[in-house]
Amino acid sequence: MENYIQFYNSFVNEVKQPRYTFVYSMNITGKNGLAGFHIVSEEINYLYNGQWPKDNMYYIRMTYPKGKAIPCENDPEHFIYEDILLHEPDIYPVYEKLTNSIKSFTKPFRFINKTEEIKPSGVRISENTAKELPLSYIFKQYNFQMKSFIK
Repeated sequence: MENYIQFYNSFVNEVKQPRYTFVYSMNITGKNGLAGFHIVSEEINYLYNGQWPKDNMYYIRMTYPKGKAIPCENDPEHFIYEDILLHEPDIYPVYEKLTNSIKSFTKPFRFINKTEEIKPSGVRISENTAKELPLSYIFKQYNFQMKSFIK
């Protein structure tokens, strides 16, 4: 938890902070063995004045594979992918429950970069973060305006 707090604070701080990455694995034992979700920090890509900015924003993404690699019977160097539900039917519902829970208290992240609304695909933000981020170094440096949760 300490690493997440450090990661989060590096973005909402009013003074530019060193950037931290965040990687976390959650392992779950199901009927067919061990499986897991990965929580990683990823960069939000956006242009500022037609160029990639010096300062990046990151978000946390939870991942779980939708397919399982199965070696081909007659060519073990190649794989086919089968639906994960065929191999881990008891674990995928846990992933869906977690993501639905996150969606219940977040909204898609939207901010304005001069006159353009930026809509990073798949990035969601909580109401607390939407209140703290406009006070951050990066929002002030680039004169961004928060769009998410604004009434």
